Amino acid sequence: MDENYPSGNGPGLAGTPSIHEGDGGSNPPCRISLRLCSDRQDFEAFRYIIDHYHTYKPWKPSPGRKICWLIERDCETIGSIAVHSAVLTIKPREDFIGWDRRQKLVNLNKVANNYRFALIDRGVGSRVLSVLEREAKKEWKRKYGDPLVLLETFVQPPYEGTSYKAANWTYVGMTKGFAVRRAPVSLWKRAGGERQKLWESDPKAAAKLYATWNGGQLFNVTPTPKK
Repeated sequence: MDENYPSGNGPGLAGTPSIHEGDGGSNPPCRISLRLCSDRQDFEAFRYIIDHYHTYKPWKPSPGRKICWLIERDCETIGSIAVHSAVLTIKPREDFIGWDRRQKLVNLNKVANNYRFALIDRGVGSRVLSVLEREAKKEWKRKYGDPLVLLETFVQPPYEGTSYKAANWTYVGMTKGFAVRRAPVSLWKRAGGERQKLWESDPKAAAKLYATWNGGQLFNVTPTPKK
């Protein structure tokens, strides 16, 4: 790694909350830990690893809940991992859980998306995910007040999610290749240009042109790779 992104508990990093995997002893296995990103240096290191070592998905800021960790092996930084607000709508997930729309809206904050995971050194992916399952539950509850009962993720073909399979995650199906997000209506109202003018003169026409109605709310639907 670049020397600007130090590993281990160096100056300014001591006391950062972490969770460890490994049972000690006279000849313990390598120790896997997650160190919570808590300052600018941590987040810069996190982003650097994602940008340089994630196979196909660079870092992209996004709104919503977010918790990021640096992955350490014997106090050496070897990767980044994060959880994020769950995706609003995924039919395979809804079918797997069996909830209706009302139940989903009430309980979606109890689901998190493992939306980034990158390793500099391979071979410990399933162990990292096992630690994540324990740590994410604790940190999600501490930070947001909701119990975390389910983790989800996406794997874009031709990748097969080998680490997730080894960690006993359950495959529930493929997406249809669309991303659904709440339409940024507040931005339309002050962004200037034709969209703002249309919204001010005819909100229904603007909604029809720039978004999709669903359940009384406006959403943007964009094509994405199937995962």
